[in-house]
Amino acid sequence: MFIGSQTVAVESPPQPEVTSIPLSDYESFELLDVQSICSVAFLNGNPQGAAAHIRDRYKAVAEANPWLLGRLVRNRNHRTLQLVYPAGPISEEMIDQAFWNDPPGLNINPNMPYTRIAAALATSEACLPSGKAHINTDKLVTRISVSSDATNVMAFCVIMSMSHIVADGYTYAKIMGMISGAGKIAALIPTRNVEQDAIMRERVHDSVNCVSILRSWCVSLCCAKPVNVSVRRVDHSKIASIRARARTRGTRPVTPNAIIISELGRALNSSVVLVPCGQRGLWDHITPHHAGNYQIDRFIDKYSYAVPESVQHALQTRPDCGRKASLLLDFASRNACVYTDLSGFTPLFSIPYCEHVIQFYVFYEVPGLDICQFFKCDSEGTCLMLISSQHDDRWFSENMPVCDRVSRSIFG
Repeated sequence: MFIGSQTVAVESPPQPEVTSIPLSDYESFELLDVQSICSVAFLNGNPQGAAAHIRDRYKAVAEANPWLLGRLVRNRNHRTLQLVYPAGPISEEMIDQAFWNDPPGLNINPNMPYTRIAAALATSEACLPSGKAHINTDKLVTRISVSSDATNVMAFCVIMSMSHIVADGYTYAKIMGMISGAGKIAALIPTRNVEQDAIMRERVHDSVNCVSILRSWCVSLCCAKPVNVSVRRVDHSKIASIRARARTRGTRPVTPNAIIISELGRALNSSVVLVPCGQRGLWDHITPHHAGNYQIDRFIDKYSYAVPESVQHALQTRPDCGRKASLLLDFASRNACVYTDLSGFTPLFSIPYCEHVIQFYVFYEVPGLDICQFFKCDSEGTCLMLISSQHDDRWFSENMPVCDRVSRSIFG
């Protein structure tokens, strides 16, 4: 800078040190329009004490996993997206960007129906935008919010939102467990083995990614035609009865997962049931300690879901490559459904001196097909959620292995 005839040097503020890692092709191109993973947990207790506890836990988790404070960057120097995150100490200011106490304008409670909760979250700062809207912005890839209940001073909710570009359901659940106190804080491996990931997806012939099709179907709950959301507890006596019938056919024991997929496909008469399957532990380079998206979409057709043992066989074996195109066309017909199993690894959000009421994943963008999710929403056991524009709760209770309703105030 010139002052008269003198030149005065102006020092630039020091730039924070960062680490930049390339994401996989799957993450960089196939997940661009998929909503962030978002869940809400309602609890009873002191909101201020809970917020302080969660903030402290989140800082400890972020110190072990600084990629949680990362941003998504696309530039001309790299073919794929980059996850850029702090390389130095984690400051309080960094935590303030990720942890929000009482996000402005958000007012939800467990006496509201699911669709209102989802719509409120969709327009709030508590939920991160979909992948494409997330790139080259100042938004971090993770956000934790504590929102007080305006109807009860001793109640609150915790909303955890994470970009799907950097995490699948398994990664999300691992971080949730660490933050809530249910899991030991540990460092996950954020580095992607890009070449090995491509080989894995190429070798699994059934891994045609339906996400590109889902992109064109995703619409906001506010704009879509009305959907029915039903959540009922899994009836384990019905599961046991179906399993017993399978044994009479001389087959190996079938899992509850295989039974539910079979019942779902036959009840809906779906052309295809899409089932995301985790790959950790099945490949040498993917361990339970790896963060990222390590799941493969498997297509279960009418022949495969006819009986539970066929489902189990289809999920455990390598499908015929020649049938890949026809399966994708069947899925594109929209006479299809998506089934996800989160029952085995999603923890209940646990905070000292607070009572857990209920928690569930929030779909605030709903594709134009049926969604069924197997998960645990409270301490009483596992549940099934059905999101459908065609079938209501009565159909759900009569055609699926379920029993009691879960939270009439939320799910009708």
